[in-house]
Amino acid sequence: MANRNDNSAVTAAGDSGSALRDARAAARRAAQKAESMADEDRDDRDEKESSRPASGAARAPRTGGFFDIYRPQQGRSVRMGTAGVAGLLLVWGAAFFYNHLPTPDFSAALRYGLPTLILVAGGLAAYHFLARDARVIDFMIATEGEMKKVHWSSRKEVIGSTKVVIFVLVFLSVAMFVIDFLLLVFFSEIGVLRIGQDAISALMGGS
Repeated sequence: MANRNDNSAVTAAGDSGSALRDARAAARRAAQKAESMADEDRDDRDEKESSRPASGAARAPRTGGFFDIYRPQQGRSVRMGTAGVAGLLLVWGAAFFYNHLPTPDFSAALRYGLPTLILVAGGLAAYHFLARDARVIDFMIATEGEMKKVHWSSRKEVIGSTKVVIFVLVFLSVAMFVIDFLLLVFFSEIGVLRIGQDAISALMGGS
């Protein structure tokens, strides 16, 4: 009897020790998870702070030269894309005025001067906004940062989705045609629609 009690006590002690070890392991895992989440939050805050201009930086007077670019290594893709679109618009505007202005002798200077003025003034304005204006550049940098977080679909996913859309459209088109034709025949037979058999046969492809 005493041995049985001793065995029960040993078993209970073993169970309590195992439960204590499990609790310690769970607490250790929870602490590691919380530390990992804290590190991720800290990294996100650091990234936001690094991409955000310092207080009053956008309004601070610029002391560099005209060709000093504000934060040149950031937002380059968005800047180059915007510059390309602006260049195309400027060339189109200059070509439009060049082709549609009158061409008498006294307006030759106007015909060539106005497109040139559009190109020069537009180019300087685009350079100012894309290389010198702090608020516009900070907005482009933030836009590029958000675009990098977008999960773009792979080529396989796009092809699969396109196939599904085409199949659904074809199926719905055929189903709606069949249902519409059956309703047409039904209402013609009961006299609701006044349509002859010739029209029905024409819809079926007959002569």
